[in-house]
Amino acid sequence: MKKILIVTLVLLLGLSATGFAQSKGWALGGAFAFDWAGSNAYPTRAALVVKFPGLPIMFGFSANFEDPVVVGVTADWWLFTTHLVGPVNLYLGPGLFLRFATEGGTDPVFGIRIPIGFQIYIVKAFEIFLEPAVAIELLPTLPDFSLQAALGFRFWF
Repeated sequence: MKKILIVTLVLLLGLSATGFAQSKGWALGGAFAFDWAGSNAYPTRAALVVKFPGLPIMFGFSANFEDPVVVGVTADWWLFTTHLVGPVNLYLGPGLFLRFATEGGTDPVFGIRIPIGFQIYIVKAFEIFLEPAVAIELLPTLPDFSLQAALGFRFWF
């Protein structure tokens, strides 16, 4: 599993930055993350969202501290961005996710996702976003579909 994750992340990081809005700057923000997989709903997690200059990837790091503790990581490439209306923009593209519980003996879950994000820019450097994502879990079961979502904000530098 580690080899698949490393190879996929390297390939995703190697993609061109041309499809990414504001790809030259930093972004830093927070969000609440949600996961629904079949009849399982994973607890709401607090998330840190980060975009590094020059990389076309938006990273998300999430965790909850209830029992069981669930940690998640996402890496999304905004392949398509467009202006919808007023201050609202849309983005979508491929991404990866990894989610695991630190207790309870559950297997880590790795897969691909397609986030569809709606951004509202309050001012040029501050946005609020809603990001539902269709997810396909590749490990430990192949395939298993789930729905993910995030609601949060980002500051752009």
